[in-house]
Amino acid sequence: MMIMNMEQDVQSYYLGIPLNKEVVLKRGQEIDENGEVGQALIKYYPEDVIIDGVPYLGSGGADVIPAGLTDTQAKDAIYAAHVSKTAIENIEGMVSNGSEIDGKYNVNNNTIVIDGDSICRQNTHIDSTTSLTQSAGYFIWGNTLLGNKLKLIANNGVGGERTDQLLLRLQLSIDLKPRFLNVNIGKNDISQNIDIQTIKNNLLEIYTRIKKAGIICILNNIIPYGTSDLDQINAIYGVNEYLRQLQETKNDLIVCDMYSSIVDPATNISFTDYLVSDNIHPSVIGAYFMGEAFRNSIEKYIPNIVLFQGSNGTVDTNIINNSFMLGGTTTATGWSFYVSSGVGVTSKVRRDKGLEWQQAEMTTFGEASFYQSIYSNFQIGDKYKFIAEYELDSNVVQVDSYRIELLSKDSEGVNLFSVRGLDIGSSTMIRFPQAITSGVIETPELEITADTYRIIPYLKFKLLGKIRFGRTRLIKTN
Repeated sequence: MMIMNMEQDVQSYYLGIPLNKEVVLKRGQEIDENGEVGQALIKYYPEDVIIDGVPYLGSGGADVIPAGLTDTQAKDAIYAAHVSKTAIENIEGMVSNGSEIDGKYNVNNNTIVIDGDSICRQNTHIDSTTSLTQSAGYFIWGNTLLGNKLKLIANNGVGGERTDQLLLRLQLSIDLKPRFLNVNIGKNDISQNIDIQTIKNNLLEIYTRIKKAGIICILNNIIPYGTSDLDQINAIYGVNEYLRQLQETKNDLIVCDMYSSIVDPATNISFTDYLVSDNIHPSVIGAYFMGEAFRNSIEKYIPNIVLFQGSNGTVDTNIINNSFMLGGTTTATGWSFYVSSGVGVTSKVRRDKGLEWQQAEMTTFGEASFYQSIYSNFQIGDKYKFIAEYELDSNVVQVDSYRIELLSKDSEGVNLFSVRGLDIGSSTMIRFPQAITSGVIETPELEITADTYRIIPYLKFKLLGKIRFGRTRLIKTN
């Protein structure tokens, strides 16, 4: 039996704030078919919870917190679910700074800016017709593995930059006031034979400025590159050892060990295919393992959020039809399946809590997609983002790509703008590693223009074997 002390000032990892802080919980929003105005859907308590001496029974059920509970009681029930290691399935935002739990994607406590050189820059791309998050981007993989809990405000990376050049414009990233600021810098200093002490001093100054602004600093150490000479190899080692020691003395600094994620310890050079042909920038495989290192370094510092509704019902910010991909004997109700090449079949796979996986199996290597067309519930100036759970089956033999896309078209069927998440983004793409088994993928924002007639969310893949998609959201972000 768990008894909550209403006066207890407990730092909740889930909420990211002390429970005794004033928090406004939005009422009057339907969040589940079992309740009309509850604050949160709590599922599967392993224990009973006592609130103000009154048992709150949630064992084994899917109980909505009653509307009659006070905000304090609701917070305690939320916390009780967290500390008893259960899932809160229907909180749509982070409680922070007096903001409401209101179904919006924007989560101030999980915001991040990434900055640095071209390795940072290659996480994203934008031109006149497309906006991409790229599969050769370490942050994109890291956030995918984190369940896309981080909200990327900006990628301010600039190709070719050194630490001194970043210092000249670092304030631009600081002024965005993210919770985290991730910096990947130093490789160009070493390739240009900048004195190692100067590099160390500049990295310390970068950390100091970020810390002074009240932002959590995440510094990536330096990965090797194929054209480096012995002095440069030693300089990389020296800078990385300095960052390791700096982290030991600065308990508010996070250092991501990118070097170890792509280097063969037997040779001290990068694994084959972990860098692209220029021997400088990570390939898809290299970026994935750098993303793993990023995830492992930062995961415990991220307040948890849930991006998906606790029921298949829609809210005003989610306009996709049958967002949980339920129903249908082989293909979810409201969704279509299209095979571009190869042979593919669809089926439904049950998962826990009444949910289902939408599965596709490519029995010969090929490309296919799930999609639907949406003609209403959006207006000019709205911005939307498409999010989806995915899982690769253990029988997958080859994975060339999978991505998420949101496309706008005019009334004549002409493509207007495309936003794509985890996109190949390069003709030199190296095959995806089969270690990538599950995560949450999302697109950048798509803005509705005056000539938008419909928008089409896609889940695309090119592989041999099985892939599954679960809950999705097409949400208004502004």
